[in-house]
Amino acid sequence: MKSALIVYYSSTGNTEKVAFAIKEGLEHTRFKVDLKKPQEATEIDIFSYDLVCVGSLQFSGNLPNQWLTF
Repeated sequence: MKSALIVYYSSTGNTEKVAFAIKEGLEHTRFKVDLKKPQEATEIDIFSYDLVCVGSLQFSGNLPNQWLTF
C-alpha cells in the first residue's frame, strides 16, 4: 500500500477542509494517509512517504510562523 503525508496549516478552516478532501480522495485510491499540522510533523521522515502534500495560507508573501520548525 502506498503512503501519503498531508501537512497543512489553516487559520480559517478553508485549508483544513481541502486537506481532509485530499485525504479522503487518496484513501479512496488505497493510500494510507497521515494528516498532520506543521508542529506535529517536525520529527517525521518525509522521504519515507510515496507522496507528500503541503498546504498553507500565505500572508503578504510570507508563510505563518508554524512552518518555521517544519
